[in-house]
Parts: sequence; structure tokens; C-alpha cells
Amino acid sequence: GTPLPAQPSPTYDSMKRKHEATKVLGDIAADFRCSITATLIADPVITADGHLYERAAIAEWLRTRDTSPKTGKRLDSKILTPSPTVRSATERLIDSGHLPVEEVREWQTRKAAVLIRDGRTEDAKAMLLDAKAAGDAGAGLHLGKLFLAEARSLIAEAEAAGVEDAAETLRAHWPSADVAPPGAEPLRSVRDVRIGQRVRVLSLDIARTAMQSHPCGWNAQMEEFCGVLSKVLKKDDGDGTLQLSNPVAGGSCYWFSVGCCVKP
Repeated sequence: GTPLPAQPSPTYDSMKRKHEATKVLGDIAADFRCSITATLIADPVITADGHLYERAAIAEWLRTRDTSPKTGKRLDSKILTPSPTVRSATERLIDSGHLPVEEVREWQTRKAAVLIRDGRTEDAKAMLLDAKAAGDAGAGLHLGKLFLAEARSLIAEAEAAGVEDAAETLRAHWPSADVAPPGAEPLRSVRDVRIGQRVRVLSLDIARTAMQSHPCGWNAQMEEFCGVLSKVLKKDDGDGTLQLSNPVAGGSCYWFSVGCCVKP
């Protein structure tokens, strides 16, 4: 009789379905990418005109503009509305196993910064450890900063309680956790520093507290500037801020109050 046509093997069918699922999820992921950063959104917010962005990216855009990055039209307001639905959807995409490993690792590192901002330190540690185990060197840097921030907090608590011996012991074990390194010169005005000069942003707690009440605002990416040297790009005498660039933060630029900075 006529031979039957060869049937696809179960392995072939499984690979085909996986390929199709990956393509579909990749198409879905495209809808959840920030049009400013082109990355999968870790901290999704919606602008007044209904478009979706990464919070840090759109906050920096709106710091000097009142228009939409997508349409160029003026926004009715600069209010940013969090999107729990998109946040859950992106987390499911990350957990699906169908996105590129490099993209997942990069997202985990940014998401951990958001978790730290929201006070979910243990969740952030677990996520950074996963990313580091998967080969993301940036995750190791964030872990180090997280441990330093905890050390600074413990030193501050010991000092507030009057237990100076405990504070000194912590400083000995974590010398880079000191809030202001010995010999550092506080900045009182933008006139105390030159363009191109390097300054050090103080501890996370100091910088975050100062900037949360400042018109420039605060976002999680600014944590990468805390405790390290950054280059002064611009000065604003009006609101007493410095625009800083930091190679550790991938060349990102943010504005900080002079009260957050010292000259090393």
C-alpha cells in the first residue's frame, strides 16, 4: 500500500509550540517596553495622556518638559499614575521563561532597586542574588550598595542610641559606610564647586530624605550615586542643585541638592 506520511515527532511538536509561545510573549512584551528607555518596564506609570513609561525615565523627562515623549503634545498635568495591572503582567512575563536571559537579568536588577525604594529589602536581596547567580555583574554592585546602606543605617541607630562603641565597631567593619568620609568638605552652595569637578553624594538615607522633599524629586536609580564620586555637569543657582554623572550608574545624569554632596 501507499506509505503513510511521516508524522512530526513529539520533540518537534514541543519545540514548535515553545517557539510559537516565545514569539507571542515577545510581541506582548513589546507593549510593555518604555518608549524612552526601550526596556521592559519595572516600575510602570501612566501619564495624563494615557501612555505607559518607566517611572524614573518619565520623571526625568518631565523635570524639564511638560510634553509627551510619544506625541510631543503638551500634557494637562505632570501627575504619574502607577499601573498595578501592567506591573503584574510584566512580572508574569519575566516568570514565563520565554524572554531572553539577558533581558530578565537586567530587569531583575532594576526591579530590585524599586523594591528597595518601597522598603522590600529582603525581596530585593533575593532578586539580586538570583540575577547575580545568573551572571549579572551589575546585580553584585547593587547587592554591595544594599549592604552598605544597611550598615549606614545601623551606624546611625547606634549613634542615636548613644552606643558609640557599637558605632565604632560597625565603622571598623564597614569603613566605606561612614556618612561623611574624614576630610570631606560639605557644600553650602553651588558656588563651592566647579563644572567638571567630582563630588561625593552622601548616604542613601540623607540623599533620599533631601530629594523627596525637593522639587527635583527622587527615584530608585539615584541610589547608584550614593557614596561614590560623581562628576558635576551643570549647576542651578536657583534651586541649589548639581547635575551629576556617574559611570557606575551607566552614565546616567540626575540632579542633587548641594546638601547631599561633599567635596572629597
